[in-house]
Amino acid sequence: MNANHCEEYLKNMLERPLDLDDTFKFKCKACGKCCNQRRDLVLFPHDIYRIAKHLGRTVPEILMRYTSVFNGETSLLPVVVPILVPPNNTCVFQRNKKCTIHQAKLATCAYFPLGRGWSETESKFFLQDVPCGASDPKAIKVRDWIGEDLSSDETVEIGVYQTSVISRYYEIINDVYDSLYTGTKEAIFKLAYLSLYFKYDTERPFHAQQKIICEAFLDFISAYIGTIKKSPTGNCSTTELLAELKPLLMRLHALIGSNNRIFDDAVMALNN
Repeated sequence: MNANHCEEYLKNMLERPLDLDDTFKFKCKACGKCCNQRRDLVLFPHDIYRIAKHLGRTVPEILMRYTSVFNGETSLLPVVVPILVPPNNTCVFQRNKKCTIHQAKLATCAYFPLGRGWSETESKFFLQDVPCGASDPKAIKVRDWIGEDLSSDETVEIGVYQTSVISRYYEIINDVYDSLYTGTKEAIFKLAYLSLYFKYDTERPFHAQQKIICEAFLDFISAYIGTIKKSPTGNCSTTELLAELKPLLMRLHALIGSNNRIFDDAVMALNN
């Protein structure tokens, strides 16, 4: 999502906010166009968990088979997106203009044509300007459109907490990020990817796992950046300095790093 898209998103949310029991007018004509050329589709951790549970796969399997990841220019966190299939850059989950994971589709897709904005206390919906839809739209409640799962209190708790994690991480790292070594940035990226996305068991409730893993990650990053700020060179690049953080690192390892090559590579990079 580029800066112009973000600005438009925020403008619509502020000017046309909707709550769960408000109504809007729209009727999908199943053209499939909303699945093409959508470089703004983002998979959040709860999306991955829901898809994995629906397909009977593990979270890492979904990530490795159906998604790609890059570093967000604004959030400085990993951004996970569905693979787009040529020639029309169609979402990997679409077949014959139909969503193959309809019951567990991305929240962004389930909301469409609505958008959903989050703060650290609540969420609001808004109707986006979209180039599709039937010519005879019908009034429908937001709650009925998005379904029971995505309108639940638990989903709100997950979204609010996730927004808090993004905000707290940005506050920790923003003022030193540009001065970090490239290898350090790559190591932090890998740890963030593993912590925010990778290690979820679909047989256990998502939010409880999310809080434990994310808090361990934020504790480590906060301590690590604090150590960097105390370092004469501005980078924590020695084993001695990193050793101060061993208890936090071992806690994170126990949650996400057991037999995990990505984790081991990240820790090695932090030691170099």
